Amino acid sequence: MHPHVSRNQLRDTLRGARALLALLGDFAGDTWEQRWLSAGFDAAPRTWAHYPGLVSYDKQAPSQTAMTWLIEARVFRPSYSWMLASAKKFPTDGFLTENGGPDLDAMRSLRAYSEVLPRLQRDAEAGLARVMVRTGKRIAQINGDDLLYYADVVKTSGRQRREHLLWELLVQLGPLAGEAATLRAAWSARGNSRQHSTATLVDRYGIPSSGVRDLLVDYLDEIRPGMDYSSLEGVAYRLARLFWWELTQLNPEQSDLRLDPQLVTAWRERLALTTDGRPRRDVHSVLFTVRGLYRDLAEWSHDDPARWGVWVAPCPVSRTLSREAAKAKRRKRADMHSRTRGEVAVAGDLQHRGQTGP
Repeated sequence: MHPHVSRNQLRDTLRGARALLALLGDFAGDTWEQRWLSAGFDAAPRTWAHYPGLVSYDKQAPSQTAMTWLIEARVFRPSYSWMLASAKKFPTDGFLTENGGPDLDAMRSLRAYSEVLPRLQRDAEAGLARVMVRTGKRIAQINGDDLLYYADVVKTSGRQRREHLLWELLVQLGPLAGEAATLRAAWSARGNSRQHSTATLVDRYGIPSSGVRDLLVDYLDEIRPGMDYSSLEGVAYRLARLFWWELTQLNPEQSDLRLDPQLVTAWRERLALTTDGRPRRDVHSVLFTVRGLYRDLAEWSHDDPARWGVWVAPCPVSRTLSREAAKAKRRKRADMHSRTRGEVAVAGDLQHRGQTGP
């Protein structure tokens, strides 16, 4: 593995690996994967390497390099959220070099691969590597649900979808031979027949095992009968990814829904921007969803205190903020209706001119 690494790099990386494994040995779990989750590192892709006890220098972090090697050796299987948001971009090309095998060569020999731009080739291979890492599978073992699940994560993370070529390559290569020819067709079929469990809707974001993770699954199970699947996915994304996952990034030790004001302020600041730094357009829907969670837990605790009462806490979204969000939502709806009326009027005028002539 990595024959071109210098002696000093090898020494530092081995030192980083020993420090990482020694630290994880202090956390609960029967496997390294379980200890990684127990430590909360999977929920902190940008900061985990700075944990006290890990090896980190000013310009490099040997523990990060060690983590890359351990992933290539199939010791760890970090979540998609971790791989997509990691401070040091996960080198998917190195993983494929170590684990791609003959099937990777066969995929690269397909005309559908060789005739596209190098950028699209890299996107397909990056997606393939992430699916292999997370599932622990070889290329020949990947199935349609594996790739659709990954595509779900990419879609809900706000990133551009780049899995179409990968899907078509795997159909031609053989692993997805029994699936629809395109990802778009498979995505449509999935809406009718491939609905994920609520646990999967939460776990796709790399949230470590905890009481709050289990609570979110229970909460979604409770509200699922009253909404369609697409709406459920939206609620899961707002609560699991934009609320709880973000909170664990800010405070990995957070273990309940009782949030201190400083943490709420920091969360609101993160929520205001997307991962690429643009203003988030759905802030209001996130705030409404979070307020709904706290309100439901408070109400349900009266009927079933043993199940829900322990999670009741002050809501981090105030009534004033909720009213402001409602006003902004009404203004947005009014603006949309106004634009629609204007477009209808223009269309009617054009139609009238077309009928009467100049």
